Amino acid sequence: MSLLGDSFIGSFIEVIDKAIRDQFEWFNSDLRATFGIDVYAYPFDKEKGYSIIKQDNIEVLIMKTERLNTFESVICEFVGVPHFKLINTNETDSLPTKYLYRNIKDVIKIPYKTIAWCYEGNFMMDHFYSRDEKLTHLRKWKNNIIY
Repeated sequence: MSLLGDSFIGSFIEVIDKAIRDQFEWFNSDLRATFGIDVYAYPFDKEKGYSIIKQDNIEVLIMKTERLNTFESVICEFVGVPHFKLINTNETDSLPTKYLYRNIKDVIKIPYKTIAWCYEGNFMMDHFYSRDEKLTHLRKWKNNIIY
């Protein structure tokens, strides 16, 4: 039995699994439900890492958030704000909880079924990421997978 208890760990894994699955549903449950825009019906430029969807009188900028800092000029042009600047204010290394965050990243275990759901044949992930990008992301988690 783990220090935290098997029951707690099991519940925590369920929460993580749900959170991972929910993030993929956001485009349908929120964006599509509110504005009628199906982002999966539009091509996404995987290489550039962003695309702009224009439907009726609505424009949506879709970006890979892990590359957010490289899109400052794209955001500037999209929102029409001259001299737009991104400011990093919530960086892990500057927070008092940085060691806790690092520890969680080191010890968290994610069931293989969850990882497989994300990276193997997930049309939502496939829409935005190339095979090589998915493998790169997957390698980051290789020591955290429970088989």
